[in-house]
Amino acid sequence: MALPQQPLLSQPENLPQTSSLLARIPFGSLLSLLMSVLCLLSSVLILKFSNGQPIDSWPSSRFPIQPSVLMSICTAIANLSIRTMFDCGTIISWWRKAYRGSTVGELHRLHFNVIALASILVTLVSIDGPLLQRASKVTTKEFLDISMVTVNFSPNISIFSLTTGQSTGRASGIDALSDSFLPV
Repeated sequence: MALPQQPLLSQPENLPQTSSLLARIPFGSLLSLLMSVLCLLSSVLILKFSNGQPIDSWPSSRFPIQPSVLMSICTAIANLSIRTMFDCGTIISWWRKAYRGSTVGELHRLHFNVIALASILVTLVSIDGPLLQRASKVTTKEFLDISMVTVNFSPNISIFSLTTGQSTGRASGIDALSDSFLPV
């Protein structure tokens, strides 16, 4: 039994468009787009301002958070926003196709051809989390601090008495200090 080839929904020619432009704006998709762009900008700013900064005092010494954790949070929010944009776009494209006069078969092909491919691509976006976290890495640095230090030394050390102490017996350390090193 074949399905009828009549349009599922059709717009009569004499019926005026009653909804306003504001009512037709997909606010959910626009909010999701804004969130994903803000997350992208946040990730760029996190990478820029955390570069070369000590981990224990970034972003503040009171609440230190590793940049990779913040990047992970931004990525998760951006992926959720992209998925929400996809869902809103799927609904809008399906209803626009139905409103213009489509058969059930055409709507079915739209869903399983174009939308299925877009769904696979949106799912592949989720691999950006580990890749983006690898953009930030922790390294160790040596810091040289030059300061003045006062050190006492023995003025009576000659080239022949360069010892500072003596070990006697089986001791692993110095048991007695030498006479020239006692004033130190």
